[in-house]
Amino acid sequence: MITRGVPNLNPASSKWYFLEWSSVELGDGVTISASDWGEISSGAFSATVPTGLTEDQAYQSGLTTGVRLSVDTGTVGSSYDVVNQITTSAGETIHETIRIVIGTDGH
Repeated sequence: MITRGVPNLNPASSKWYFLEWSSVELGDGVTISASDWGEISSGAFSATVPTGLTEDQAYQSGLTTGVRLSVDTGTVGSSYDVVNQITTSAGETIHETIRIVIGTDGH
């Protein structure tokens, strides 16, 4: 699993996080046919973001996926692994993880 570090999420904010998938990762001419955000729980993907965060909105266009997150019950200093599961036009299912840290220095 690859985990990408991203800017902190302020507990009073709602923030967009984006992943840019490349044709190198997916293969020439391959597109994203589905994108879900969630977590890996007990070794399987669950299309619900981790408890402590709320998925406000999701985005997918071309090779870009995104999720707008806000803090629900999470506290400053907590970190959460949020997983983007995509399905490609070639029939592959791929996961990418972003680590969200709740911090007052985030926006």
